Amino acid sequence: VCSSDLSSGINAEYGLLPRTPDIKMMGHTVMKFEIDEETFERCKDMPSINFCPTSSYVYVLPPIRYPNGKVYIKLGHAVSFENPLTRLLHSHQDVLDWYCLPDYPEARSYFNEQFKLIFPKIEVLSTALDHCVMGITKTGRQYLGFADEGCFLAVGGNGVSAKMGLEIGRIVADSIIAESWQGGDLEEKDFEIVYKD
Repeated sequence: VCSSDLSSGINAEYGLLPRTPDIKMMGHTVMKFEIDEETFERCKDMPSINFCPTSSYVYVLPPIRYPNGKVYIKLGHAVSFENPLTRLLHSHQDVLDWYCLPDYPEARSYFNEQFKLIFPKIEVLSTALDHCVMGITKTGRQYLGFADEGCFLAVGGNGVSAKMGLEIGRIVADSIIAESWQGGDLEEKDFEIVYKD
């Protein structure tokens, strides 16, 4: 079950859980910049970076070859409801509409500007705008814990969970098998599920 399902009324409609976790859904945008093979060779060992020209930031991933054979440098914007590119999504239909958004000119313009600041000498062959949805918890940490007997809940990535996905997966799997918290030196209370009133 994904965060958008739990926060957008599907839980209430289908009774997936006894109570609905308090999660807000954030529409987020990334943009991929296609580069040529020569640029890829020059830049392939660059680290991931956060570029902070203002109070906000852009994250930059090193060049990656995608399944379509093209090589892209990916940029994403700050994970914050204060960021004007962010959209608060209220319903399951909002989430579907966000994923199907054909274009987002404000984001496209913003990312093009940021890319030119960071990489003024790199020629871009093409760009691709992608949308994603993040589950933002009330605590700012993932919700990890038993929501009901035999039901372990792991939701609310807060825009930062991919980098720790293997450890989250281990905690979830080990906790389900042991039927108790298996977070090592991490405190179970720090990942407690907060429910809507």
